[in-house]
Parts: sequence; C-alpha cells; structure tokens
Amino acid sequence: MNLLTNKYRYIFVGGKGGVGKTTNSCSLAVQLASRTSSKILLISTDPAHNVSDAFGQQFSSDIQPVNNVPNLFAVEMDPSQKLNNVEKPAEDSKFSAMFEQISSLMKNVSSFPGIDEIMNFMVVMKLAMNDEYETVVFDTAPTGHTMRFLEIPRMAQKLFQTIDGIWAQVQPMMQMMGPMMGVEMGDMDGTFNTVKENLKLCAKVQERFEDPAQTTFVCVCIPEFLSLYETERLVQHLARINIDCNTIIINQVLNVGSKCSCQLCKARSNMQKKYIKQMEELYDDFQLIKMPMLEKEVRGSTDLKGFGDMLINGVKFEK
Repeated sequence: MNLLTNKYRYIFVGGKGGVGKTTNSCSLAVQLASRTSSKILLISTDPAHNVSDAFGQQFSSDIQPVNNVPNLFAVEMDPSQKLNNVEKPAEDSKFSAMFEQISSLMKNVSSFPGIDEIMNFMVVMKLAMNDEYETVVFDTAPTGHTMRFLEIPRMAQKLFQTIDGIWAQVQPMMQMMGPMMGVEMGDMDGTFNTVKENLKLCAKVQERFEDPAQTTFVCVCIPEFLSLYETERLVQHLARINIDCNTIIINQVLNVGSKCSCQLCKARSNMQKKYIKQMEELYDDFQLIKMPMLEKEVRGSTDLKGFGDMLINGVKFEK
C-alpha cells in the first residue's frame, strides 16, 4: 500500500457519512505508528468525535498518547465551533467596538469564511504543522464540511488582501482620531499583525496541501449509488483545488461465495459488484482497495490493528 511507502506528511481520510472513515483512518494511523520510531498524530475534525469510540479512549482538544499503540497520539478538534481561546480584544477594551466592525465587514465579503472559522482552522493546522510528528492523519467530517475545510487556506489569502486594504484606509484616520478616542495605535497594530501572521501561515499550509509528495486524500465509500456519486463529486473537487487523490477504499463489501444459500446476500452482492465494476472503469489509474463487511464492529486498538492488516495486505474475495 503506497500510503505506507510514500512517507506522506499529511493524509486526509474522508467521504460520505457512515461509510467507515473513522475505522479506516484509525487503522491506517495504527499501521503507520507500528512501522516507525517517530510520532504519528491522528486529528479528528469531525464534530461526532468517533475516534474516541473507535479506540475506547476519551480524547479531547489536548494531544494524548493512544493506549496500547506506541508512537501514536490523537486529538479531537471541531473547527466549526467557536473557540474561546481565539485572540481577540475583550468586550470592555477600548478598541473592542472597532475590532467588531472590521471583523463584521470582513465576514460580509461574499465567499470568504468568517474570521472565527479561519482562526479555528489555524488552531488545527498549528498542531498539524508541528515537525515533532512524522505523519498527520486527518479523520475528517462528512464531504461538504471537509471540502470547505480544505479551501480555507485559499480563501484566507484573499481575505488577507482585503485586510490590507481595510487597514490602509483606517490607519491614517486612526492616527488622527485614535488619541481622542483613547485608542492606542500599538494595540490596533498588534491586532492586525496577529491576524496577518495567521493568514500568512495559510499560504504555507496551502503550499503543503498542493504538494503531492507531502499530502494525499484517501476517499472512503461503500458500493452503493449515493456513496459512489458523492465520491466522484469529492474526487473532482480535490482535483480543482490541486490536492492529490489516488487511493479509494471501497468498504463493507460482501464476501459471498457460490456456496452461500442466502438469496438476500446474493442479491446485495450482485448489486455491489455492479458498482465496483463501474468504479474500476472510472478510476482505472487509482489504487482501489476493497474491504469486507465484517461480522462485528471494529473497536479497540487490537481490532483496529487487525483491520489495518487487511487494509495493507489485501483480502481475497470469493468469485
């Protein structure tokens, strides 16, 4: 499996809700951790926070070692929620009202993410860009949220230009009126410099995301129409924003042989084979990995390691 041999810096695992993204991302992270003496970081950006359920261990916004898996660390973040630690003037500060007006102006620019959304994205990426970790695996939210998450660096750079323009207009006025209003220019400069520094970091993040040697996206789907349709939408979107995607995991495949007497299983298997054939034709230059429907849930580090072994070594399916 080239995900283990290619030493990626960032591996995103995503797809439609309910297809097994978390099981596959956690299993992949366990496999990576077992093949290195360096640290591997697993970041969940899904508000559902299924990573805790997968490992049977409670994770939070603080990085924690994963029990029974040496070299693996995990953190659960939700960039869609407003964080309390975003640097922002207090409500009773002298320049609070002006900050809110400028922030509101930026939010009203069409297609731009809100300043809170950008700052929360930067909280996640500052963790991910820590060179202490050899590889960072992202267990992402369902497709729509993930596509917006990956576009934030590009949009933030446009916002950076808008901030420059706003401050260029406001600064001369503030130099004249600031002392009368009791506003210190150093405070205002500091506020804008903090925003600019975070937004400049977005440019570095985008550069890494668009480097196929550093970043790849693994799509997870199941062999059903709606899942395949959403996978194609995701693959096309990733191509538009220059993010490498060359691996698709087809999850929950029924391994039904000729000896099976269950008509329902045979019918479902035949339906799945039709969609799998379509995927093989559509993605002939991708690495397609078929994973079987299992008799029980994959829970805990031992189960995840076993699932990861199948992910890496492949599974023989009945014909």
